[in-house]
Amino acid sequence: MDALWHGVAVGRPHSLILLDARMPDTDGLTLAAKIRERAELSGSRMILLTSGDRPGDLARLRELRVDAHVLKPVEQDELLETIYSIMSRTGGDVSAPARPASHGSSAPVTVSLVAMRILVAEDSELMPSLWRNCLANAATRFES
Repeated sequence: MDALWHGVAVGRPHSLILLDARMPDTDGLTLAAKIRERAELSGSRMILLTSGDRPGDLARLRELRVDAHVLKPVEQDELLETIYSIMSRTGGDVSAPARPASHGSSAPVTVSLVAMRILVAEDSELMPSLWRNCLANAATRFES
């Protein structure tokens, strides 16, 4: 939350937040609820990274306006397709129902990402560097 507040304080809120569903101190849905409680963070879009859905997760994702969720391990193309998809929505519509990323879609991605700030909430020390490499082809500023 500190990184999110810092972005707001300096006038550069994060466009996208990647949340790990299961972290030691909190879970991704609890963190998503805290984020959605704050009007200052309402423009941020969220993707939940999960190793499996628990009963009630899909309803909670919709309730919290989580933009998408993907199953780990996620392929680079799948993650980028999901990011392009949610970031290309018009009008900042973060209230669209959560949906899983499409698997094996052959539709070409035609949206171009502009420079954006992405925050990754992940419990592993190794994962931020893997996400940085995965997102290296997109014009992003990465923070973990």
